[in-house]
Amino acid sequence: VTVGTGIGGGLVVGGALYGSERTARPGGPPPATCEIGHLRPGPDAESPQETVESIASGLGMETRARRLLAAEAADPEQSDARFDLLSRCGTPEALSAEHLAEAALDGNELALAIIGDAVRTLGWAIAQVITLLAPDVVVVGGGVSMMPASLFWQPLRDHVATYVFPPLREHAILTRAALQEAVVVHGALALARNAASSGVTPDDGNTPYPRSTRRGGI
Repeated sequence: VTVGTGIGGGLVVGGALYGSERTARPGGPPPATCEIGHLRPGPDAESPQETVESIASGLGMETRARRLLAAEAADPEQSDARFDLLSRCGTPEALSAEHLAEAALDGNELALAIIGDAVRTLGWAIAQVITLLAPDVVVVGGGVSMMPASLFWQPLRDHVATYVFPPLREHAILTRAALQEAVVVHGALALARNAASSGVTPDDGNTPYPRSTRRGGI
């Protein structure tokens, strides 16, 4: 699972990316598997278009924060949390996930709520995958996963334990990706290497080359 600007996922079985051999339909990419970021976060989502990615990714957190800052701008009794966030970034448009993390560590209630909802949603999504597939290991990387453990890893483990099928609670090992933000680049290089060694070219539509969306950083 890569949690950065977006959220990407993949299932590795026997050392190989599951589904990588599947043939693309004409005019489209090969069928994606385990795209955890595109799960709908339950029937209580704000809209049918809402996804785990729109809540739990770096961009999702930034978008929500900007929306809340804009809403509070019209309130004559603007919160101290809003002023604190704006003092860190200058304008809502300049706000980043890094600003949110820094503010949350200092106790900013708005930042804590946004990050808390994001991590809870991600934990719920990972729990669904564990419940369905019972993997031995779940590796999480990307820029958002580099937040301080008190904001990300500790609550993430708690939420996974809360939402997962209880008999599987101790089965899957949840661990940080050794490559952290570099996971996307190394994954792309590995796919290119495998394609070159197999003689498959990008033009024949059979190789699941990474999409251009950036998913490695906050």
